[in-house]
Amino acid sequence: MVSGTKYLPAGTVLKNRYKITSTLSKGGFGLAYKARDISNKIQNSVLIKQLRPQKNEVVLEIARKKFQKEAKVLESLGERHPQIPKLFDYFEEKEEFYIVQQFIDGVDFEKKLHLDPESTEETLTLTESQLVDFLEQTLEILKTVHFNKIIHRDIKPSNLIWHPRINNDANEEAFQVFLIDFGCVKEIEKYVFSSNQEVQSSVVIGTPFYMPPEQQRKEPQFNTDLYALGWVAIQAVTGLKTNQEDIRSSWREKANIKDDLKLILAQMIHPKCKKPEDKSKDGLDYRYQTASDVLEDLKKFKEGLPVKPLTQILASPDPETIKINPPENQSDKWAKWLGILFGLILLGAPLWIAWEIWFKPRVWETSDKASIGEEVYFETGQECTDEVRDKQYIKAKECFAGVMSKNLNNPETAIYYNNSFALSANEKPYYLAAVVPISTNPNLANEILRGVAHAQHLFNKQGGVAGRQLVVVVANDANNKDDQAIDVAKLLRDENKIVGIIGHNSTTATEAGIQEYKQKNYPWISVVL
Repeated sequence: MVSGTKYLPAGTVLKNRYKITSTLSKGGFGLAYKARDISNKIQNSVLIKQLRPQKNEVVLEIARKKFQKEAKVLESLGERHPQIPKLFDYFEEKEEFYIVQQFIDGVDFEKKLHLDPESTEETLTLTESQLVDFLEQTLEILKTVHFNKIIHRDIKPSNLIWHPRINNDANEEAFQVFLIDFGCVKEIEKYVFSSNQEVQSSVVIGTPFYMPPEQQRKEPQFNTDLYALGWVAIQAVTGLKTNQEDIRSSWREKANIKDDLKLILAQMIHPKCKKPEDKSKDGLDYRYQTASDVLEDLKKFKEGLPVKPLTQILASPDPETIKINPPENQSDKWAKWLGILFGLILLGAPLWIAWEIWFKPRVWETSDKASIGEEVYFETGQECTDEVRDKQYIKAKECFAGVMSKNLNNPETAIYYNNSFALSANEKPYYLAAVVPISTNPNLANEILRGVAHAQHLFNKQGGVAGRQLVVVVANDANNKDDQAIDVAKLLRDENKIVGIIGHNSTTATEAGIQEYKQKNYPWISVVL
């Protein structure tokens, strides 16, 4: 019970009919009580929710109309789907509003799986088959909700009830899911009389962790609920809590489920999505549009059929969902050369390089001639550089992910995203330099970086080598204009953390760099075009 909150005491009778038997915990939906109908018209216990709008005449009148409208909606939904609690009654007493609903015997998923950030109990997880069952049940509920033009807006573990049911498989608990606490009614308590003499909601309805960008802008759409459900599912299968810093980046490795099911979840939680009115076939879908779309892919998954990605590029806060597909030109060759270079480093490099790789801590020092993300050479990502300079790599990773969602074709941003991921995950990554003519031939530089980004992504996606991932240092040699290639080569030569070089694609740049790299016996590849 929350201190200072005025609850109705047990024994209180409302509407001369409903007698409160116990107080339930206060949540996002006003105050809640367990009660019984003393008229015996309803045989089982009921749940009563109490809403207390602001005590202002204008606000109260608006809230009253909203309450009556939304209560009728809830009544209709309860009649249309058996896993939405039935609404038996709604009324007003002493300028406070009450909803009487079916009492669901069970426990919410937050308590069942110990997902409360404040809980010290070890979290529990669903099996893969339980997860699929959970998703199918909840998505079927959402189909009904969305068909009736309603967006829940606050799907989270505590708003999903685990109701036990008989299980023929003794190895797994069976359950029925109930969806509760719709945001449309919660809003009634949040109405205020603003300074410009308008009645409006004082907050965005929802819970921050589960809110996609469009909901934060107060522009929710139907697949806003899919985003929230995706994260609930991820928590249910990983046991990760919302206050764990790495939840958005580490969930894939912690989820003990097949890759196609991971893809389905990734496509539910993508921050970017089309607007419903965008009917263009060429518009990119990053997040599923409807509950039916997700159910269709779940059906394929259960039948053993492949699940196809919605788009070729998924720029989400998860490195395994970032797919950079270079065109079949020089970019493919650069990716191949990078693979060859790693073979040289790991199989044929001198022993001193092995010492550098395995034992020496790696911290890149900021330079104006080369960057791991603390500077950007192209137009996008400038807003993320401070986080890299301050070594706030988790924040940098999230920032670059946001940039990628808006600009899908900048390989420099993809490299810096993967760098931030590697640096946040491991204090001893590999450092490899990509030296390209950014200032004199940006198109060629982009082509090379696209291949490098693709290879880096694949390398890191596989977990690197012995858990060590790859950081790419981007350097600009200007094809040796004004001896810049020599300056860059000297810089990289003196950085003991560099284990290999790729780039210097002109004859003059190659000749400028080769003498410097020989001093350290660096493995490097340069293809003169």
